Amino acid sequence: MKKYIFTVLIFYIFTACSKNENGEAFNFVAGQSFYLLDKDGNDRLNPQSEMAINAKKIRIYYLVDGERMEAIEYLHMMAPNAILDNPYGFGIGAPSPISNRSYYSIDVGLNCKGNDGDILYTYIEWDENDTDTIRSEIYRKNSVLKSTIVAFNDSVWTPNQLENRTIFTIIKP
Repeated sequence: MKKYIFTVLIFYIFTACSKNENGEAFNFVAGQSFYLLDKDGNDRLNPQSEMAINAKKIRIYYLVDGERMEAIEYLHMMAPNAILDNPYGFGIGAPSPISNRSYYSIDVGLNCKGNDGDILYTYIEWDENDTDTIRSEIYRKNSVLKSTIVAFNDSVWTPNQLENRTIFTIIKP
């Protein structure tokens, strides 16, 4: 049951509705989920695995005004009094038949500081020697802010590849 509640909370962290400065409802969608597997299909986020990534070493960074800024610093700057469920910019969820996730997954909050059509950068630092780059495009219209992935490292994704995909798989040695 705790795993189910955690998965539901993660969904709401990265999909939120609030009010803008005019008091109007504002929809905010700026997150992406990933599985992290090795070349043999072993789950690198499973803490029971010998090859597990150390979650304590993971850091999320955003490119903000030309500078890399850690997610925790950026989020506290933007909402200094907020109590955040994932102040480090990510959460790790366990497999669950309820959420239809077959492996542990990492849910990453994407950079969303930009204007409509801007390409923004989010970095996942797995450890001091391994960082991946996510490029996303910001969509800002009326009461909606959405950040959609367009590339992961050197792999460019087309809208057809993104259709109906909520979780992507990253292969790490």
